Amino acid sequence: MRIIDLHDVPADVTEYKYVGRRMAGSHPLNGSPLANPFKLMRGKSPDGIAKIIQQYREWLYAKLRWGDAEVLKALRTITDDSVLACWCCDLSGPDVLAGPYQCHAQVIFAAARWLRSGVPPVVELLPACESRASLFEEVR
Repeated sequence: MRIIDLHDVPADVTEYKYVGRRMAGSHPLNGSPLANPFKLMRGKSPDGIAKIIQQYREWLYAKLRWGDAEVLKALRTITDDSVLACWCCDLSGPDVLAGPYQCHAQVIFAAARWLRSGVPPVVELLPACESRASLFEEVR
């Protein structure tokens, strides 16, 4: 498991899965179905990051719960050997799933593991708030 920051791509990385929003400009990137729709305002405070990660976790859970085909397809391509690319941080190995989460790509890795675990994406028995909110943290 590895997450790379596209601001400074490591020399040893030749292939990665971009999990961010669509980017225009001199180096355009297609948006990912797993992109975080919630933007962090200036000044990356720990509270702001935690809020955005929580919103993303709930958004992704809802997409899984309702069987969003694009999201499910994208998650099924992610393995523990995948390299995910975003604009947040560089993490690898056990640090990827260590908390507190710094990047939505960490949630993506946890969700992909959860999906591979065989638990159906439509989980009707989870209580609305607490269990749903921590769903992808429990798959470490």
